[in-house]
Amino acid sequence: MTKIILNQTVAKLGVAGDIVDVKPGYARNYLLPQNHAILWSKRAGEQVELRRQAARRKAIADVDSAAALKAKLEGAILLVPVKAGSTGKLYGAVTGASIAEAVQATYGTVVDKRKVVLDGHIKTTGPATVKIHLLDDVDATVKINVTAAKK
Repeated sequence: MTKIILNQTVAKLGVAGDIVDVKPGYARNYLLPQNHAILWSKRAGEQVELRRQAARRKAIADVDSAAALKAKLEGAILLVPVKAGSTGKLYGAVTGASIAEAVQATYGTVVDKRKVVLDGHIKTTGPATVKIHLLDDVDATVKINVTAAKK
């Protein structure tokens, strides 16, 4: 058996940073040439542990900043300006991109438009509620107010 350190997640084997034993041919012919793994050594093992610690610290910082953004988003009503007719009917629908732009304009924080979860189509001006998935464990329920954009 050959001891290796995985560079990325490999199905049915492990996740990045895991130290696993595999057959020599599997390591030599697939994992190493595809850069899915590196050979284990004492030095490489120490470097992997340092990377894990750094990733753990970064994850804690990310969770803290996501929780702070969640508190900001849930504590206020977000204004989302969109093009609308005189009756209040929108020329399209409110999209995740328009909500992400409103978050960035209001708080200066970039939110991925794919992380905005809309329960249905928002096609009229007025209040609505959407969910923004900030991290794996952090979701913010945001109250928005759709307004007609000034031309």
